[in-house]
Amino acid sequence: MELFRGMATAGTAGGVGAGVLGVLWHEVVRFQNSCEADTIGACLGFAFPALVVGPVVVTAAVWLLLRLTEVERPLPAALLGAAATASALRLALATRPFSGPPPVWLVVLLAVAGFAAGVAVMAARLFLVRTVLALVLLLPWFVSPLVSQESRRDALRDGFAQVGLPLVVPQVEGFQVSYARAFVNRRLLTVTMARGEGWLSVIVVPLPAGFAPPESCGPTMADASRLDGPRTSTPQPCRAVGADHWVRTEEEEDVHLVRHGGGLVLLSAGGEAAAADVAAGATNLSVVTPGQLADLAVR
Repeated sequence: MELFRGMATAGTAGGVGAGVLGVLWHEVVRFQNSCEADTIGACLGFAFPALVVGPVVVTAAVWLLLRLTEVERPLPAALLGAAATASALRLALATRPFSGPPPVWLVVLLAVAGFAAGVAVMAARLFLVRTVLALVLLLPWFVSPLVSQESRRDALRDGFAQVGLPLVVPQVEGFQVSYARAFVNRRLLTVTMARGEGWLSVIVVPLPAGFAPPESCGPTMADASRLDGPRTSTPQPCRAVGADHWVRTEEEEDVHLVRHGGGLVLLSAGGEAAAADVAAGATNLSVVTPGQLADLAVR
Protein backbone atom coordinates (compact mmCIF):
# COMPACT_ATOMS: atom_id res chain seq x y z
CA MET A 1 0.00 0.00 0.00
CA GLU A 2 2.81 2.42 0.87
CA LEU A 3 4.44 1.68 -2.48
CA PHE A 4 1.28 2.55 -4.42
CA ARG A 5 0.80 5.69 -2.35
CA GLY A 6 4.35 6.77 -3.14
CA MET A 7 3.91 6.03 -6.84
CA ALA A 8 0.66 8.00 -6.91
CA THR A 9 2.23 10.92 -5.08
CA ALA A 10 5.27 11.07 -7.34
CA GLY A 11 3.24 10.56 -10.51
CA THR A 12 0.71 13.24 -9.61
CA ALA A 13 3.28 15.82 -8.60
CA GLY A 14 5.50 15.06 -11.57
CA GLY A 15 2.57 15.11 -13.99
CA VAL A 16 1.30 18.48 -12.75
CA GLY A 17 4.76 20.01 -12.92
CA ALA A 18 5.40 18.54 -16.38
CA GLY A 19 2.04 19.85 -17.59
CA VAL A 20 2.97 23.39 -16.56
CA LEU A 21 6.36 23.06 -18.23
CA GLY A 22 4.72 21.64 -21.35
CA VAL A 23 2.45 24.66 -21.65
CA LEU A 24 5.43 26.99 -21.16
CA TRP A 25 7.37 25.04 -23.80
CA HIS A 26 4.64 25.63 -26.37
CA GLU A 27 4.45 29.29 -25.36
CA VAL A 28 8.19 29.76 -25.87
CA VAL A 29 8.04 28.17 -29.33
CA ARG A 30 5.06 30.30 -30.36
CA PHE A 31 6.82 33.43 -29.16
CA GLN A 32 10.04 32.56 -30.98
CA ASN A 33 8.20 31.80 -34.22
CA SER A 34 6.56 35.23 -34.16
CA CYS A 35 9.59 37.14 -32.86
CA GLU A 36 11.35 39.49 -35.28
CA ALA A 37 14.04 40.90 -32.98
CA ASP A 38 17.60 41.39 -34.22
CA THR A 39 19.17 39.30 -31.45
CA ILE A 40 18.53 35.71 -30.39
CA GLY A 41 18.33 36.67 -26.73
CA ALA A 42 15.40 38.98 -27.36
CA CYS A 43 13.43 36.05 -28.76
CA LEU A 44 13.86 33.70 -25.81
CA GLY A 45 10.71 34.97 -24.09
CA PHE A 46 9.75 35.31 -20.45
CA ALA A 47 9.00 31.60 -20.10
CA PHE A 48 12.44 30.40 -21.20
CA PRO A 49 14.13 30.77 -17.77
CA ALA A 50 11.29 28.76 -16.23
CA LEU A 51 11.95 25.96 -18.70
CA VAL A 52 15.61 25.89 -17.68
CA VAL A 53 15.06 25.64 -13.92
CA GLY A 54 11.61 24.02 -14.07
CA PRO A 55 12.73 20.37 -14.20
CA VAL A 56 14.92 20.93 -11.13
CA VAL A 57 12.04 22.50 -9.25
CA VAL A 58 9.65 19.67 -10.18
CA THR A 59 12.19 17.03 -9.16
CA ALA A 60 12.79 18.80 -5.82
CA ALA A 61 9.05 18.99 -5.18
CA VAL A 62 8.64 15.28 -5.88
CA TRP A 63 11.54 14.47 -3.55
CA LEU A 64 10.04 16.59 -0.75
CA LEU A 65 6.63 14.93 -1.09
CA LEU A 66 8.18 11.47 -1.14
CA ARG A 67 10.17 12.29 1.96
CA LEU A 68 7.07 13.57 3.74
CA THR A 69 5.24 10.36 2.87
CA GLU A 70 8.21 8.33 4.14
CA VAL A 71 8.86 6.55 0.86
CA GLU A 72 12.07 4.52 0.73
CA ARG A 73 15.01 6.24 -0.94
CA PRO A 74 13.09 9.42 -1.83
CA LEU A 75 15.99 11.27 -3.44
CA PRO A 76 17.11 8.43 -5.76
CA ALA A 77 13.46 7.78 -6.60
CA ALA A 78 12.86 11.42 -7.57
CA LEU A 79 16.09 11.63 -9.56
CA LEU A 80 15.39 8.38 -11.38
CA GLY A 81 11.85 9.51 -12.10
CA ALA A 82 13.12 12.73 -13.64
CA ALA A 83 15.73 10.85 -15.67
CA ALA A 84 13.17 8.29 -16.86
CA THR A 85 10.80 11.08 -17.90
CA ALA A 86 13.54 12.89 -19.81
CA SER A 87 14.59 9.63 -21.44
CA ALA A 88 11.08 8.81 -22.64
CA LEU A 89 10.53 12.40 -23.79
CA ARG A 90 13.72 12.34 -25.80
CA LEU A 91 12.59 9.16 -27.54
CA ALA A 92 9.17 10.68 -28.25
CA LEU A 93 10.84 13.72 -29.84
CA ALA A 94 13.08 11.44 -31.89
CA THR A 95 10.07 9.75 -33.48
CA ARG A 96 8.49 13.04 -34.63
CA PRO A 97 11.18 15.25 -36.17
CA PHE A 98 10.37 18.81 -37.26
CA SER A 99 7.09 18.70 -35.31
CA GLY A 100 8.00 21.04 -32.47
CA PRO A 101 7.17 20.33 -28.82
CA PRO A 102 5.11 17.21 -28.08
CA PRO A 103 1.47 17.62 -27.00
CA VAL A 104 1.06 18.65 -23.38
CA TRP A 105 -0.98 15.53 -22.66
CA LEU A 106 1.93 13.37 -23.79
CA VAL A 107 4.38 15.27 -21.59
CA VAL A 108 2.07 14.77 -18.61
CA LEU A 109 1.59 11.06 -19.36
CA LEU A 110 5.33 10.44 -19.66
CA ALA A 111 6.01 12.32 -16.42
CA VAL A 112 3.35 10.41 -14.49
CA ALA A 113 4.74 7.11 -15.73
CA GLY A 114 8.36 8.14 -15.27
CA PHE A 115 8.12 9.39 -11.68
CA ALA A 116 5.89 6.51 -10.64
CA ALA A 117 8.35 4.07 -12.15
CA GLY A 118 11.20 5.75 -10.29
CA VAL A 119 9.49 5.06 -6.98
CA ALA A 120 8.69 1.47 -7.95
CA VAL A 121 12.25 0.69 -9.01
CA MET A 122 13.79 2.17 -5.87
CA ALA A 123 11.44 0.08 -3.73
CA ALA A 124 13.17 -3.11 -4.89
CA ARG A 125 15.17 -4.72 -2.11
CA LEU A 126 18.14 -5.97 -4.13
CA PHE A 127 20.66 -3.44 -5.43
CA LEU A 128 21.23 -5.49 -8.58
CA VAL A 129 17.52 -5.48 -9.38
CA ARG A 130 17.32 -1.72 -8.84
CA THR A 131 20.31 -1.21 -11.12
CA VAL A 132 18.95 -3.37 -13.93
CA LEU A 133 15.50 -1.78 -13.81
CA ALA A 134 16.99 1.72 -13.72
CA LEU A 135 19.03 0.94 -16.84
CA VAL A 136 15.87 -0.28 -18.56
CA LEU A 137 14.17 3.05 -17.78
CA LEU A 138 17.14 4.95 -19.18
CA LEU A 139 17.51 2.80 -22.30
CA PRO A 140 15.38 5.11 -24.51
CA TRP A 141 17.90 7.90 -23.92
CA PHE A 142 20.65 5.87 -25.58
CA VAL A 143 18.62 4.53 -28.52
CA SER A 144 16.94 7.83 -29.35
CA PRO A 145 19.86 9.18 -31.48
CA LEU A 146 19.52 6.22 -33.83
CA VAL A 147 15.74 6.58 -33.92
CA SER A 148 16.09 10.31 -34.53
CA GLN A 149 18.46 9.81 -37.45
CA GLU A 150 16.16 7.34 -39.18
CA SER A 151 13.06 9.42 -38.46
CA ARG A 152 14.72 12.56 -39.83
CA ARG A 153 15.83 10.73 -42.95
CA ASP A 154 12.33 9.35 -43.56
CA ALA A 155 10.66 12.73 -42.93
CA LEU A 156 13.11 14.56 -45.18
CA ARG A 157 12.76 12.00 -47.97
CA ASP A 158 8.96 12.27 -47.86
CA GLY A 159 9.14 16.07 -47.93
CA PHE A 160 11.54 16.12 -50.87
CA ALA A 161 9.31 13.71 -52.77
CA GLN A 162 6.18 15.78 -52.15
CA VAL A 163 7.45 19.31 -52.67
CA GLY A 164 7.25 19.05 -56.45
CA LEU A 165 10.44 20.99 -57.17
CA PRO A 166 13.76 20.11 -58.81
CA LEU A 167 16.09 18.58 -56.23
CA VAL A 168 19.45 20.09 -57.10
CA VAL A 169 22.80 20.20 -55.31
CA PRO A 170 25.63 22.48 -56.46
CA GLN A 171 28.86 20.63 -57.13
CA VAL A 172 31.64 22.87 -55.80
CA GLU A 173 34.98 21.54 -54.62
CA GLY A 174 35.09 21.09 -50.85
CA PHE A 175 31.46 22.03 -50.19
CA GLN A 176 29.11 19.47 -48.65
CA VAL A 177 25.42 19.54 -47.76
CA SER A 178 25.04 20.66 -44.15
CA TYR A 179 21.28 21.32 -44.21
CA ALA A 180 18.40 20.52 -46.51
CA ARG A 181 14.68 20.91 -45.95
CA ALA A 182 11.52 20.92 -48.04
CA PHE A 183 8.52 22.99 -46.96
CA VAL A 184 5.72 21.30 -48.85
CA ASN A 185 2.90 23.74 -48.04
CA ARG A 186 5.12 26.67 -48.97
CA ARG A 187 6.51 24.99 -52.13
CA LEU A 188 10.04 25.76 -51.01
CA LEU A 189 13.30 23.82 -50.99
CA THR A 190 16.32 25.13 -49.13
CA VAL A 191 19.81 23.64 -49.12
CA THR A 192 22.98 24.87 -47.42
CA MET A 193 26.42 23.77 -48.58
CA ALA A 194 29.30 24.32 -46.14
CA ARG A 195 33.08 24.37 -46.37
CA GLY A 196 34.98 25.60 -43.35
CA GLU A 197 33.67 29.06 -42.45
CA GLY A 198 31.95 29.57 -45.78
CA TRP A 199 28.62 28.42 -47.11
CA LEU A 200 26.40 28.49 -50.17
CA SER A 201 22.68 29.05 -49.74
CA VAL A 202 20.41 27.41 -52.30
CA ILE A 203 16.68 28.09 -52.55
CA VAL A 204 14.35 26.50 -55.07
CA VAL A 205 10.85 27.85 -55.71
CA PRO A 206 8.31 27.29 -58.49
CA LEU A 207 9.04 29.37 -61.56
CA PRO A 208 7.19 32.64 -60.79
CA ALA A 209 4.29 33.76 -62.92
CA GLY A 210 5.42 36.52 -65.25
CA PHE A 211 9.04 35.45 -65.08
CA ALA A 212 10.56 37.49 -67.91
CA PRO A 213 14.26 38.16 -67.52
CA PRO A 214 16.08 40.46 -67.57
CA GLU A 215 13.28 42.91 -66.68
CA SER A 216 11.41 40.66 -64.22
CA CYS A 217 13.39 37.87 -62.53
CA GLY A 218 11.19 36.70 -59.69
CA PRO A 219 11.45 37.19 -55.92
CA THR A 220 14.55 38.25 -54.04
CA MET A 221 16.53 35.69 -52.06
CA ALA A 222 15.12 36.97 -48.77
CA ASP A 223 11.54 37.00 -50.00
CA ALA A 224 11.77 33.56 -51.61
CA SER A 225 12.88 32.05 -48.29
CA ARG A 226 9.97 33.46 -46.28
CA LEU A 227 8.05 30.75 -44.43
CA ASP A 228 5.14 32.94 -43.32
CA GLY A 229 2.97 35.28 -45.31
CA PRO A 230 2.99 35.87 -49.06
CA ARG A 231 6.04 36.65 -51.11
CA THR A 232 5.57 40.37 -51.48
CA SER A 233 8.77 41.83 -52.94
CA THR A 234 8.58 43.36 -56.39
CA PRO A 235 10.32 41.17 -58.98
CA GLN A 236 13.78 42.61 -59.55
CA PRO A 237 15.68 42.89 -62.84
CA CYS A 238 18.75 40.78 -63.56
CA ARG A 239 21.44 40.35 -66.19
CA ALA A 240 22.05 37.28 -68.30
CA VAL A 241 25.32 35.37 -67.93
CA GLY A 242 24.38 32.19 -69.77
CA ALA A 243 21.54 30.02 -71.00
CA ASP A 244 18.81 30.03 -68.30
CA HIS A 245 21.32 31.69 -65.96
CA TRP A 246 21.13 35.23 -64.60
CA VAL A 247 22.73 37.33 -61.87
CA ARG A 248 21.51 40.29 -59.85
CA THR A 249 22.83 42.19 -56.83
CA GLU A 250 21.01 41.93 -53.52
CA GLU A 251 22.41 43.72 -50.45
CA GLU A 252 25.73 44.22 -52.26
CA GLU A 253 26.10 40.48 -52.95
CA ASP A 254 25.62 38.63 -56.22
CA VAL A 255 22.67 36.24 -56.32
CA HIS A 256 22.61 33.73 -59.16
CA LEU A 257 19.31 32.59 -60.66
CA VAL A 258 18.99 29.42 -62.72
CA ARG A 259 15.84 28.20 -64.46
CA HIS A 260 15.78 24.44 -63.97
CA GLY A 261 12.99 21.97 -64.71
CA GLY A 262 10.02 24.20 -63.93
CA GLY A 263 11.69 25.72 -60.88
CA LEU A 264 13.81 28.76 -60.15
CA VAL A 265 17.06 28.11 -58.27
CA LEU A 266 18.56 31.02 -56.33
CA LEU A 267 22.12 30.78 -55.02
CA SER A 268 24.16 33.11 -52.83
CA ALA A 269 27.43 32.93 -50.90
CA GLY A 270 28.02 33.62 -47.22
CA GLY A 271 30.87 33.72 -44.73
CA GLU A 272 34.23 33.01 -46.33
CA ALA A 273 32.72 31.60 -49.53
CA ALA A 274 33.83 33.57 -52.56
CA ALA A 275 31.81 34.93 -55.45
CA ALA A 276 33.57 32.39 -57.67
CA ASP A 277 32.22 29.57 -55.51
CA VAL A 278 28.59 30.53 -55.98
CA ALA A 279 29.18 31.13 -59.69
CA ALA A 280 30.68 27.65 -60.00
CA GLY A 281 27.74 26.17 -58.09
CA ALA A 282 25.22 27.85 -60.39
CA THR A 283 26.83 26.25 -63.43
CA ASN A 284 27.24 22.82 -61.83
CA LEU A 285 23.84 21.76 -60.48
CA SER A 286 23.33 18.02 -60.04
CA VAL A 287 19.88 16.51 -59.82
CA VAL A 288 19.46 14.04 -56.94
CA THR A 289 16.66 11.77 -55.78
CA PRO A 290 14.69 12.39 -52.57
CA GLY A 291 16.54 9.51 -50.91
CA GLN A 292 19.95 10.78 -51.99
CA LEU A 293 19.27 14.30 -50.71
CA ALA A 294 17.94 12.94 -47.42
CA ASP A 295 21.10 10.86 -46.98
CA LEU A 296 23.27 13.90 -47.67
CA ALA A 297 21.35 15.97 -45.13
CA VAL A 298 21.57 13.54 -42.20
CA ARG A 299 25.00 11.92 -42.65
